[in-house]
Amino acid sequence: MSFCKTCGCPVVRTAKHCRRHQQNGPRAKPLDERFWTSVLIASDADCWIWQKSKDRKGYGKFGTGSMKDGTRRIEIASRMAWIITHGEIEDGLFVCHRCDNPSCCNPSHLYLGTCADNLQEMHGKGRFRNKKWLSVDQVEKIKSLLDSRTNASISRELGISSSVVSRIRIGQSYKG
Repeated sequence: MSFCKTCGCPVVRTAKHCRRHQQNGPRAKPLDERFWTSVLIASDADCWIWQKSKDRKGYGKFGTGSMKDGTRRIEIASRMAWIITHGEIEDGLFVCHRCDNPSCCNPSHLYLGTCADNLQEMHGKGRFRNKKWLSVDQVEKIKSLLDSRTNASISRELGISSSVVSRIRIGQSYKG
């Protein structure tokens, strides 16, 4: 049997520390060091690829904080790369990729922008897949039909998703 080198409690197998001290103890790596060891860093011009857990769209996931004190959060790896390199991100801004690679954490490939900036860039590069931009006239027509028609009937008539009509109805999309 082995014992934790920090507190002396018994540990399983050949571990040097108990679970408490392995994860959150005095020997835990600093956040930035723990983050960058999970990134495959290439040249400054190349993408630096996140090597650990990713979401279904390919964005890296990085855990911060502690479950013990309730500060545990899962952050998008590119956001953490920005925060570690440049500091906090103002409310309403997103970390956008110049390289269009969701796994990239190279700070020189990242920039801050609004949701509108990101959508405009996506549309300009042809990455707005299976989405339909609505014209001002289409949005006005939808708004005029909201009082007398269901979302489903409006969406069938205009060939759009009923969820788009629903978001217009409740004010989440195409405000104004």
